[in-house]
Amino acid sequence: MSGAEVRIPRATAQIQGINARVDTVTTHFGINAFPSVSVSFHGANVPKGVLSPAGSDVANLVASQQNQMFTSQSANSSIFMDDGKDRTLEFNGFISGPNYTLGVGNVGLNTTIVHSASAVSNLKTNIYTNRQGAFRDGSTPMQPEIGIGLWNILTKLRDTKLHTLPDEESKAIVAQVDANNANALEIWNRICTSSEVEWPELETLLEYPQVKTNLLSQIADIYTNPYNDFVQTMQQFQAMFAMIYVPSLEADNPGKFIPASAAVDGDAEDVKLRIRSISMSAGPRNIMPLSYVAVRGPKPQNHRKVQYGHIIRRWPTAPVSTGQVVELGPPNWLPTALVAGRASGDTVGDTLSLAGYKSDRINKDRRLYEVIFPAVGELLDRWAQQHYTDFALANAYAHVITDLDVSAEPGTRYNVSSANGALFTGFLVGVEHSVSSKPQQLQAYTKLTFSHVEANGFTLPFKS
Repeated sequence: MSGAEVRIPRATAQIQGINARVDTVTTHFGINAFPSVSVSFHGANVPKGVLSPAGSDVANLVASQQNQMFTSQSANSSIFMDDGKDRTLEFNGFISGPNYTLGVGNVGLNTTIVHSASAVSNLKTNIYTNRQGAFRDGSTPMQPEIGIGLWNILTKLRDTKLHTLPDEESKAIVAQVDANNANALEIWNRICTSSEVEWPELETLLEYPQVKTNLLSQIADIYTNPYNDFVQTMQQFQAMFAMIYVPSLEADNPGKFIPASAAVDGDAEDVKLRIRSISMSAGPRNIMPLSYVAVRGPKPQNHRKVQYGHIIRRWPTAPVSTGQVVELGPPNWLPTALVAGRASGDTVGDTLSLAGYKSDRINKDRRLYEVIFPAVGELLDRWAQQHYTDFALANAYAHVITDLDVSAEPGTRYNVSSANGALFTGFLVGVEHSVSSKPQQLQAYTKLTFSHVEANGFTLPFKS
């Protein structure tokens, strides 16, 4: 992005094979959603000013749309936009919700085009049951690379599916759904394998059977939930692992997951904008300033008569002045208690020391207290830090309208400045490009929405 003025922006469209003359076009491009384009247009054979409406023009368009609704399985419409600054945007996808009207002095041909990645929402994973016990062989398909792990688990469920169906017709229906999943599975595979979210603590935690069983079961239950559509499935995975879905406008790129911490961590790109309008919000203000976020994890337990308190971690860990303390639970896939078999008559003690043990059968307890709990602590540190920055900055927004500029990328942090100097650093969550060629409404602009905003002169303490 830059502060150069827009000169000659233009937009063209092809709507199901029609080379349309665009009146207005607006792209909607933001995190955690599939991109779409709203466009109003008139066809080559439909003049802007209609003196004698021909109803057949509209009927023919609707007939074409209905035929493709029931036959076409591929993206069939596209938008091309040039912002007049040697930067272009090309968008391919599926028609959604067309609305065609024609009258004296009024031509209203409007539709929405959704990105081809949205086809993943048709994925039906609830037909892949866990009835045979996909994980009984002791395998650990989940990985510290979360996207790869999610794909591995689905692959395991598909490989071990067992349908107890009453008749051939039911089996045929399930077989059809399985066949229909092919394209959506390819999209989901590409989202998962392109993703950048890693939880290195899982390498240790998954060696502990109780954690592994809990995690694999929860993911399998989400995949096989008969009441989920796949958008809900994606949202549940995002919540489980603190992920953000970042789409792409490229035709062959379905997007990826990035860690939620990317909203405040890492380097920010510099961008200078010509500001047409700007509004900012500092976020919510509580009675007391935010002091820290505390996370209460599972409690250790080595015998039913000997229990110890929960492990608790906080962020920031540095001494802080009195303020509001936000207490959270851990990720919901961690067990509420970690239990090791009794190894001897001795107890571990309140300090979790192993000094009292004389038995040779202490490996499980040693693993629990010397290895598992430090890994749990690291995981809780991450969870507390992520939620600290969210509580502090997630609702600190900036909305900027600037010259049309199609180079803006949601899912990126920017240091935003104008001709008057630095403005803020923020995480770009939404982009809207709009071009209108209507004589009374000539316009071209880009609207940018940022979250996790730190205005120039403020930096969130202890964010990393």
